[in-house]
Amino acid sequence: MPNDLLPVTARPKVLIADPSIEVRSPLVEHLEEIGYRTVIAWSAGAASDMIAADDITYAILELRLEDADGFGLIEELLRSNPSARILVHSAFCSVAVAVRAIKSGAVDVLPKPAEPTFVASLLLGVDLTRGSGAQHIANPETLREQHIQDVHAACDGNTMRAARELRMDRRTLQRLLARTVAKRSAVQTVLR
Repeated sequence: MPNDLLPVTARPKVLIADPSIEVRSPLVEHLEEIGYRTVIAWSAGAASDMIAADDITYAILELRLEDADGFGLIEELLRSNPSARILVHSAFCSVAVAVRAIKSGAVDVLPKPAEPTFVASLLLGVDLTRGSGAQHIANPETLREQHIQDVHAACDGNTMRAARELRMDRRTLQRLLARTVAKRSAVQTVLR
């Protein structure tokens, strides 16, 4: 029986622990559209309360929450429901973070931003090598550039702070940002 035919209380529940997700975000709407119930927590404390009170089947976690990091939530969720599927979807990803998240029990780590359908497909374990899922896989270089720009913006344009967050040399970050700006202006020139 498809999830959308189940009574609302019987639908699998997805916990989204992310301070940047709104109640009517495209991701929430997509998950509800395909038959899942969503609960949103903007802090680790609220997420812990939801984990204790409900049977959470799936979770999408941001690692940087105002009152704790998401690694504790991964472990807490797996203690509550060992078969839960957890996707780390964070603006602050690195290889070390991805390794730690996978070792803690997350099924995958995805840097922000990403298409809601792609995030849901990864979370739900859809085979992305077949069918229309493959079209949602973005170019890794584009994802990297977008991630670098997002971290730079989150640091209020402070290049030194962004370089520390990204664990890269400040001059390297400046060159990457300059290259991204040059690409963007070249594209805009062509579109005119």
